[in-house]
Amino acid sequence: MAVNDYFDSTKYTALTAHSLGRAANVNSTFALLEAAFTLLPSKTRIREDRITYVTDTGAADAYIATLTEAPPSYTAGLKIAVKALTTNTGASTINVNGLGIKNIKKSDGTALIALAAGDIFAGAIFHIQYDGTQFQLISAATSVTVTAAASATAAASSATNAATSATNAATSATNAAASATAAATSETNALASATSAATAETNAELAETNAETAETNANNAARSVAFRWNFDSSTTMADPGTGDIRFNNATLSAATAAAISDLTGDTGNPDASVYVLAWDDSTTTSLRGTLLIRQVSAPEDFVVFNVTGASTDNVGWTQLDLTYVGGAGAFTNTDALTVQFVRTGNQGADGAGVGDLLAANNLSDVASAATSRTNLGLGTAAVANTGVADGNVPLMDAVGYPAADGSQITNISGGGFTLGTEQATASGASVTFGSIPAGTKMVVLHFEGVSTVDAANIKVQIGDTGGIETTGYYSSAATLTTGANGMSTGNVDVFIVTSNASAANAISGSMFLTLKDDTDFTWISSHSVANEGVAAVHTGGGRKSLSAELTQVKIMPGSGNFDAGSINIMYIG
Repeated sequence: MAVNDYFDSTKYTALTAHSLGRAANVNSTFALLEAAFTLLPSKTRIREDRITYVTDTGAADAYIATLTEAPPSYTAGLKIAVKALTTNTGASTINVNGLGIKNIKKSDGTALIALAAGDIFAGAIFHIQYDGTQFQLISAATSVTVTAAASATAAASSATNAATSATNAATSATNAAASATAAATSETNALASATSAATAETNAELAETNAETAETNANNAARSVAFRWNFDSSTTMADPGTGDIRFNNATLSAATAAAISDLTGDTGNPDASVYVLAWDDSTTTSLRGTLLIRQVSAPEDFVVFNVTGASTDNVGWTQLDLTYVGGAGAFTNTDALTVQFVRTGNQGADGAGVGDLLAANNLSDVASAATSRTNLGLGTAAVANTGVADGNVPLMDAVGYPAADGSQITNISGGGFTLGTEQATASGASVTFGSIPAGTKMVVLHFEGVSTVDAANIKVQIGDTGGIETTGYYSSAATLTTGANGMSTGNVDVFIVTSNASAANAISGSMFLTLKDDTDFTWISSHSVANEGVAAVHTGGGRKSLSAELTQVKIMPGSGNFDAGSINIMYIG
């Protein structure tokens, strides 16, 4: 017995004719048969013709198909049906079960070319077959204005797939019959496979019937959204003949008029003249509506015109006044076309004023300037540059700034900063500025003649509503003098302001605390203060992350008390 995809005869021990079989041999044969049938697709998948059907999981123009029965490699003749997740926008590829990316091509009648936008659209099932180099598009569903020829092709492909499924099922049945020689019980399973094959054939016939129904439905759908006329390549503005439409220029982008028959090209040539004559009825006379004209058999060939003038009603036909908007491809004589029209709404009624509303008129050309200002939220402002009264609008210069003297800006105080209440440092071990509001982004500390009883360095700590924080600082300061310089580094409990301080010398200057990150409340310090008694400058910086928003600042000597000067802060959000 030969080895095949379903039954491994190398593991089968044949029984001698007219001899008793050992239980182990029979059981082994049953196990091999059971393993063989587990490799076959289920009856349901064969009956429903879903062996080579898969839903795409890729992106537009890069489709991905993962079959349940994965092919070991790309082999010429491999055929699959894919339900597209997205509509393609141009040249497209597919990757089947990770075997590699392959191009999808279509035939234009003479050669294989890349797909055009819309050849595959979301939700449609398209059929492709591998030719040894790339996949060829056998069928793909298109829009309702296209004939259902593609649907028929898809159905034929489904029938072929079903027939293939039937052949596979028949092969399975043959293998099962061969296995039945070793065990009579396998005959029942083989009969089941044969039944599945018959069901697949029935499904193929049903698919053909469904294709015919789809073609009928597509034709009916196309007629429900647009009338049909046939293209007449003549450019003379005269009666184009029953069911025809022509333009006054062979180059559609240069056409400015069309002659269209009162009778459409649909079955029975119904009269649509009343509908056509209404295309110029909009009172928006500059653009009365838009025409979309497509070729039925190749909807990628289309042209769009605006109806921009009055139509002329002639005996048996109407002349349209058109302006070209855009298009693609070209029409040939007798091409069947669908013609759709979208009407522009009527022009609205004029307002109470006269003429256009102009900015230069400063609301003087409206019925009520006061009401207009109120509706716009402008208060009492009538014109720009009206002074500093509440609600007025300042005039900006070419750079975008108001008047240089500030006369057009009111209610701005302190450059946006809020100045705190000054605190004396003539005594005491520390001063604290609290009630700093949430949302503050910068705090500036001003030192004026501040000195200490002891030769102690001045330090700063910050805090939130939970209190002043005494750990987690990273700070250093340096003293620059004409003599020996000093450095204080590695401070982890404060922002250090001075190093090598002297009790006899007061300091004046500023420290800036700036919020760097409002998610972890990290503040950056930098300062520069000068000794008033000697030629010395203290400078430094640091960082500290709080537990919440900053609300208070504390200033203190390293030891002892203050004995002179004052400190104040200002802050801004």
